[in-house]
Amino acid sequence: MTEFRPKQSYLDSVTIDNGYINLTLTDGRILMVPVRWFPRVAYAREEDRQDFEIIGRRGVAWFQLETDLTVEQVLQGQGSDESEASFKTWQESYNRGETESAFPFLPAGIFFELE
Repeated sequence: MTEFRPKQSYLDSVTIDNGYINLTLTDGRILMVPVRWFPRVAYAREEDRQDFEIIGRRGVAWFQLETDLTVEQVLQGQGSDESEASFKTWQESYNRGETESAFPFLPAGIFFELE
């Protein structure tokens, strides 16, 4: 009997609407995760929430929000592991407009694609 091995699938696109982050994979699967699992994304203004980049075809980064997620993390049912104290500190900075890109020294597109 021939063993079935699914081909490797990568992150193809991301949308955020109706309280969910929707991750579409290259094999057609769509993973939906509640935005509330990622407090910084949930708390952010809409324009910051929509300002993300797909990184390495396996994750999503919100540089302005200093947070990210990976496909593997979502498949394992894991949300953000940020402590409440850390989120509160970030929230206060965000409200004052003091958050900046976590990587201000890197030009856009510096991240590589995994094959």
